[in-house]
Amino acid sequence: MESSPELSDHARRRMRQRGITREQVEETIRNARPFRYFHAGEWKIGYYNSSGGIFVSQVKDTIVTVMAQVKAQYVERLRKGAP
Repeated sequence: MESSPELSDHARRRMRQRGITREQVEETIRNARPFRYFHAGEWKIGYYNSSGGIFVSQVKDTIVTVMAQVKAQYVERLRKGAP
């Protein structure tokens, strides 16, 4: 990855809680096809690693949360949602 996005405190906390490494986050961003979605009143960019079940959410240049064991159905619901 050329320049790594910042990690919010919330994202760091979730990574620790969920056992996800910075390398896994970077790999997900590097290899996943990004998609825009609307959540909690703002547009975000999502990255989903279907083989690892890792979901990364980014707002501007900051990773705002990281999730593990995410199913494809969750990501599809995000993709279809709109304000």
